[in-house]
Amino acid sequence: MNHLIGPLSLVGILSTAMVYGTDMFSLTVGRRALRFASPSAVTEVMGFIHSFGDARMPIWGIVSILSNLFLAVFGGSERRGFYFASLAMLILFVVIYNLLSKPINRLQTEAAKTGGRLDNARELQASWDRSLLIRTPLLVASLLTAWDLPSNSVCRRPSRRPRARTSGHSEPNGALHRCSGL
Repeated sequence: MNHLIGPLSLVGILSTAMVYGTDMFSLTVGRRALRFASPSAVTEVMGFIHSFGDARMPIWGIVSILSNLFLAVFGGSERRGFYFASLAMLILFVVIYNLLSKPINRLQTEAAKTGGRLDNARELQASWDRSLLIRTPLLVASLLTAWDLPSNSVCRRPSRRPRARTSGHSEPNGALHRCSGL
């Protein structure tokens, strides 16, 4: 089972990073650009973006949550608390997304698909943007608690059993490091 910890941790981190990157793009680029668009353009563009995003982004969140759950339950006891903390941040992210962002996504998507107009388009988008200020730090916290490169199984010190000396970088007892530079 230990051989799965490193790859599973990497999958969880990359999945969380996918969601984080999307939210950071919206926070740093999209939010600013949408201020220059007309309210009807904001509604149409964001409506279609949410239509595709709400269909395609959940897989990254599901994979991230499942990998953190697996790691929290079956990972080593020295990292268990960190994986549970990461999992808690991801669950809180989903709750906040469902409470604050998803209702706005639905309104914008429906208006975009029907060619409708939202009288409060700017206010809705501003509210959605504010939800990023809550969601993004949760993703950062999840990433930081899940990421522990030195104890990752891909880069773990071998057991301290004495071995015959071999060529290469070796420890005093003859065990080789599997990571370059360590």
